[in-house]
Amino acid sequence: MDHRSGAGQGASIAALLPAGIRAATVRINDVSGVAGFVQPNDTVDVLITRQIGGTGPSSGQQATDVLLQNVRVMAIDQRSKNPDGTPKVARTATLQVSPLDAQKLALAQEAGTLSLVLRK
Repeated sequence: MDHRSGAGQGASIAALLPAGIRAATVRINDVSGVAGFVQPNDTVDVLITRQIGGTGPSSGQQATDVLLQNVRVMAIDQRSKNPDGTPKVARTATLQVSPLDAQKLALAQEAGTLSLVLRK
């Protein structure tokens, strides 16, 4: 499959990926996305917050762990502004990860809530 972009078109995400690397998209909100400060090409850590112990929704305790470190952000949503020009709160972030880390992200989204922590 040829992932190159045609003349006059932007580069596809696949064309921008180094060999052996995957693009994985995760759900975020204004809090988990660092209030809109995370931008493409930033580097983040990914945290997971989940319930531990107990079986009911209000039982047990919450725990937050570092899931991934030093991850490059490839994209934030597809549009950064609403039709009226006001800033749009991003709902997804596409991250550059290894195949194993892509699996971790997929499982973590089902097990808890992901948060991005901006790195310098």
